[in-house]
Amino acid sequence: MQPDKSKKPEDNPSKLLRGRGSSGSTRRSRDLSISSSLVDPEEILKARIVYELSPVNSLDQRIAAACRICKDIDSYSTNIITAIWSVTADWASEDAPLDAHKALHALLKRIYELIVTSFSPTAASLQVTALVDLTRNGQYLEPFEADLILFLTSSLESLYTAAANARERQYGENKSRTASSTDSSSTDNISSRTLRLPKDIPREVKTLGDFFYLIDDIITHKPDAFTDSQLEVLIELITSITQRTTAKKDLHGVVKVLRAVSTRGKIPSDILVRCISVLCTIYGVPGISFGDELWVCLKALLRSDLPRPEAQRIATNALLGILNDTSIEMEANQAIPMTRGALLTVGRIVRDFDVAGLIIKQIPPLIDGLNHVHTTQPQLGDDVLLVARSLLSSFDSLAHFAATCGPDFDNFTLDTFITDIETTSQLSPLNLVEGSAEMPEQAVDCLIRMFLGCLSDSASKTSYLYKVLLAAATPSSPINIRLKVMKLLSRLRCDSKGAIRITKVPDSQSLAGDLCRTEATASRTKFDEASSTRTSMYDRPQSIRQSRSSAIDMTKVVRSRSATRSSNLRDEYSRATPPLWMYDGEKKGLPEDPPDGPSQVVFSGIPNANSPFTLDISSWLDVVVQVLDSDSDWEVYSYILVHLPSQLTNRTLCARHVRQLQTLHNLVVDQLEKGSFHKPPRHTGMKMGDVALCLYHILTMLVAYHEHFGRRELDNAVRTFLAGISKYDRAGKCCIDALALCCHEIPSVVDRHVFNIVQKMSQKITQSLAVDILEFLLGLARLPEACSSATTKLPGGHSSGGGEDGTFFKKVFGICISYIQSTREQRQKFGDESQGQASGRSNRQSATSVEIANTIEHNRATDLSVDLSEYIYVLAYQVIIFWFLEIDISRRAQHVGWIAKELAWKDSSSNEVLEEQSQVILDMMHRTAFSNLGETEPDRDFTEPRESPIRKTWLVGMSIITVEVLPSLELGQYTKRQASGTTHALYHHNISRLPDHHVRDHNNAPGSLNAAQVDVYPNHMFLQLSSTIAPIPIPLQPVVLPDDDFTKRALSSFDRTDTVDGHKSGVIYIGYEQSEESAILANTCGTRAYEEFLAGLGTSVQLQGAKFNPQGLDRESNIDGTHTYAWRDRVTEIVFHVATMMPTDLENEPHSNNKKRHIGNDRVKIIYNNSGQAFKFDTFPSDFNNVNIVISPEALTDGEPTTEQLQSRDGVKAQPSAVERIQFFQVQTLCSPDFPTLSFAATPKVVSASALPAIVRQIALNASVFAHVWSETLGQGKYISSWRSRLQQINRLREKYGNSQTSANVSYPMPANAPAYVDGNEWTGTVTMGGMRERNQLLMGLDFTRWT
Repeated sequence: MQPDKSKKPEDNPSKLLRGRGSSGSTRRSRDLSISSSLVDPEEILKARIVYELSPVNSLDQRIAAACRICKDIDSYSTNIITAIWSVTADWASEDAPLDAHKALHALLKRIYELIVTSFSPTAASLQVTALVDLTRNGQYLEPFEADLILFLTSSLESLYTAAANARERQYGENKSRTASSTDSSSTDNISSRTLRLPKDIPREVKTLGDFFYLIDDIITHKPDAFTDSQLEVLIELITSITQRTTAKKDLHGVVKVLRAVSTRGKIPSDILVRCISVLCTIYGVPGISFGDELWVCLKALLRSDLPRPEAQRIATNALLGILNDTSIEMEANQAIPMTRGALLTVGRIVRDFDVAGLIIKQIPPLIDGLNHVHTTQPQLGDDVLLVARSLLSSFDSLAHFAATCGPDFDNFTLDTFITDIETTSQLSPLNLVEGSAEMPEQAVDCLIRMFLGCLSDSASKTSYLYKVLLAAATPSSPINIRLKVMKLLSRLRCDSKGAIRITKVPDSQSLAGDLCRTEATASRTKFDEASSTRTSMYDRPQSIRQSRSSAIDMTKVVRSRSATRSSNLRDEYSRATPPLWMYDGEKKGLPEDPPDGPSQVVFSGIPNANSPFTLDISSWLDVVVQVLDSDSDWEVYSYILVHLPSQLTNRTLCARHVRQLQTLHNLVVDQLEKGSFHKPPRHTGMKMGDVALCLYHILTMLVAYHEHFGRRELDNAVRTFLAGISKYDRAGKCCIDALALCCHEIPSVVDRHVFNIVQKMSQKITQSLAVDILEFLLGLARLPEACSSATTKLPGGHSSGGGEDGTFFKKVFGICISYIQSTREQRQKFGDESQGQASGRSNRQSATSVEIANTIEHNRATDLSVDLSEYIYVLAYQVIIFWFLEIDISRRAQHVGWIAKELAWKDSSSNEVLEEQSQVILDMMHRTAFSNLGETEPDRDFTEPRESPIRKTWLVGMSIITVEVLPSLELGQYTKRQASGTTHALYHHNISRLPDHHVRDHNNAPGSLNAAQVDVYPNHMFLQLSSTIAPIPIPLQPVVLPDDDFTKRALSSFDRTDTVDGHKSGVIYIGYEQSEESAILANTCGTRAYEEFLAGLGTSVQLQGAKFNPQGLDRESNIDGTHTYAWRDRVTEIVFHVATMMPTDLENEPHSNNKKRHIGNDRVKIIYNNSGQAFKFDTFPSDFNNVNIVISPEALTDGEPTTEQLQSRDGVKAQPSAVERIQFFQVQTLCSPDFPTLSFAATPKVVSASALPAIVRQIALNASVFAHVWSETLGQGKYISSWRSRLQQINRLREKYGNSQTSANVSYPMPANAPAYVDGNEWTGTVTMGGMRERNQLLMGLDFTRWT
């Protein structure tokens, strides 16, 4: 069908597709009732095509019709093509069949080809309209996306040229472009998606606007439609158009496109710079009505998805480049709008809090630019003045502003700027400490940003700003201002060289949780937001700027409260208000992230002529002391309480400021003693004990500075901790932990109070403090210098502990026995509950999910309680062992009967019984009550005999006795194997010389002189040592063990069981900036301080041929190294798996799997973290990663040299510098989530290098014991000590041989209802422990000291 020849060329439907409607292309359908001669053939064709494509037909029929239509579509009119598009719309749905999608795809492609085959200025309007409709406003680009983008970029210039020509035709060829723009601007009012233009606006102009909107829609909906190169071409075209037009509708279209570009995602840097230049040019055009929209676009570009620092640098450099006219070259009529737009942009940036830091950090080049504009473009003076005033309004004085610029900035330039801008009458310079009360929050944020920015490279600026911020932290400032400043100052730290740094995460979460200032604990207190009258000043900036008197009034209120400290006024002021601060944690608590690493130019200390670039930390400590002493505001007071302990861990930062430390120490001690500290407001739900807890933490941190305090101050500190055990409920643990630290750091002071400490603990026997008290007592027993007054032997053979009656030791033993009895009660309780749980498991199928979840949670809590109860049980017995051995040997026997009596208890049948652990305690006392004899070993004549000895073994009570005889030497060896140890002794008869008249015995060998030749058998020695002719009750008679393979294997196994409890711990060194497991395990050495720590941790022992248990390390072929470190006392032994001492073969083992074979299986690891970074718990992933004891230098180092690096050329170790001699460390115990937090280092403690090894070793030992106990939860069996294991082996021998004929025909053990026997035939007792239990006389039978 041929097109209608009467139509205008631009309305020819064979070449165009109209998007919305058909006006200007064909007539509407005529009434079908007219005669057939008047029917339009095109309508007939349209009706047929519509019918063929109608959904009434089958899909195959419709697709076949579509294929035919594609071939003839060139000859169809717009009306028909529009109908085709409408009737096939259902093929575009997601539910349409694949074949339908393909058919629609082919149709769309053919229709698109009709639109973009060639660009026609006269048909451009219809082309653009068709593309808008065809792409559904830019949302649907397939199947012609690539071709469409090329069409858009290639047609934009032609469309703009057509629009410009149309304007010239309309307004006259002789009118200038400026007049044309002015005339058109009177009719331009573009503020919505539809361009509201006068009717006489040329169609080409409207088409260009639609084209801009189409590009905007495409980029918005399909950000990746344009490649970077295509986007760069598009920006170049837009830049060219912007430089040639002043028509606001064109500029608005450009803004629309650039706004879409700004939200596109990552923008190449070249495109980012060009976009900012274009937008500044448009922003500088007078009278535009879309300035806010343009600012949104600029702001989005300033916060581009480029790496944030890089995007900010590029954006600010582009703006400053425009002002300095160093990067843009153009005519004056083009430069002025761009410069003005840059000025307006800078002004908006300064006033916008989100991006203000971009310019504030670059004030010097900004001032250069403003001076340059003020000088070279005086017509923009008003705009420069507005920017300058906006900039200066961010500061409370010109002094602050000058500090931002200054001494590294040209003072002449600054003075010229201030003079030219004529603002000296607006803001007068102030002294350093004045005006802080009037400082708005935004200004404080700017000062903090400047401080952070200057810290790395400008000492004078940083020092100046530090003084300004200190002034803002005083009580004369509003509370919210003080908190902002304190968030910065409380993060001040320094490295080992004194270089200042800002920590990103304040390590104060535990204390913040105690005061309900974390997200997890905030639910403890509820606040009424609506009733809050203490809103943030930054939430109401207009009121601040309108009247600064409000801030002054608030200052008066603060001063008044500070003077009176009226609790009623304070409660009324802060009642039902939400907290003004919460613990920041990983969140950013500062206006911007602090710089990485320490400053290279600013150091801590006391400023003087020789070191002018230091921060006077004493001034900040003065502020802190003032807050703790007299500040009445709870928000500020609580913030210091929580964050000061963490700052005090950085000893290098604070140690020089002795006066402030002494004042702080005395203040805290006095307040805790008198209870005169700040009372928390009622609405917070906090108690006095919560505040006291924080103060005790502060006092604990001050222990690290003990060399600055006198004897009286240290005595007061110990007494304060001692009183705190019972004075405040929540402070008991903290005080015991502090006393444990004092035992290592100031043992002589603790020694003066040790009796009172134990006395106080004996009065505070609670389950909540059980672990802390017992761990303290256990550690104290290993520190003789901290308890010498209780254990030292005085003249006359007596101990000084609690008087001659041994009161001190009785109190220690009484504490332990109380906890043992409590554990027994808990065992019975949880035993009953476990039976109930077992019966309840059968009913789980009928329980709800909530009930099952609650049951599981209850069982977990029960398991943890059981684990802690068992740990307390083990600890209590260990304390008894260690302190019994601390008693002077001349007085040990006096305590045996009392301990034995208290260890016995009655079972459910009211029978007095003794548990296995109690039995081994008695066995230990049996071996040590009258001797300090340590380990013994068999005589070489018996281990390497020249003749076979005669050997016989008996079970005697709870021991195994073996007697061996060498007939030729007339020598015997007596070996007594007990649960707590084995004793080897030689037995020798001193045979007298026979008298001359003695008749020779026929057994004497011929030729002998006068010496008696005797035959001695083991039986003889045994009888001489252990028996008389007095009758022995059958249950007590020794049991002869047969000399068979079973007995030999049993004795061999018994001898291999250690007489001490074996433990192990990994030791890992982390080098500077190391964080990956493979790199850390590859270390072969550490720093000098690390090596000194190892030397104090234990003794270097050779592995090859080792006689002790190396806890898995190879002792045959040096696979795991030649040496390791180990430590042992009479009860325990710990072997350290030192990663740096194990062989490293990176070529064959890049991941150090052999090291991980040991380290990965250690439940307890000691991490020496010299990385300069916070240690991450999952650095060494393992199923056994339970406890990490992290040691870090209290001041970070920047790569302390290792021992290898200290080697000089001639092989002699160089002496370490003062920096390398690290004196103090921070120790903290980190536990896995399912592992309870234990040890006194659960919160960080500062420890001296001399005390570090002993503290860490004690923590590792305790953690290893608990890890063994805790493993029961994982189904790995109960923790059995070495002594209990040896006792169980003795009992197994008795069980096997007690009822056989080889055991002297003794029925052993006897049942509970056994008949009575006496004198070998009858006995008045029944058999329990060791074959004997006297009815009502057990305790008398246990006290062996009655007959010794």
